[in-house]
Amino acid sequence: KLICLNCGEWKGIYTLKELPEDIRCKKCKAKLLTIVRPSNLKAEKIISKYLRKSKMSKEEENEFKKLLAKATLFMVYGKRAAVAFSVRGVGIEGAKRILARYLRSEDEFFESLLEAQKTFLRNRKFWKI
Repeated sequence: KLICLNCGEWKGIYTLKELPEDIRCKKCKAKLLTIVRPSNLKAEKIISKYLRKSKMSKEEENEFKKLLAKATLFMVYGKRAAVAFSVRGVGIEGAKRILARYLRSEDEFFESLLEAQKTFLRNRKFWKI
């Protein structure tokens, strides 16, 4: 699900396959779109608070920073960023590292994502949950 951080009004739901390479908000034509899961209703409330300049809790501010970081990566890298965010274990920092690399082909990009996922799965058992 894409939500416009500029106006907060436009929301679109796409699968990775049907996501256009160059996408903009249909209302304000901004490219600052963030990616969230369709079930994430909290993100819409946080964006709404930000646009109204309402007071946000520390947790909401941190969540907004994550939404803004995702939007920035999506604005710069487009569909590749969306693909990176869809991989289990690849968060914002992992996506930044992978997308910032010079990768000559799509195969190298997908290999990097696969390696990041393998690392996540290998190390997950050592985390305290």
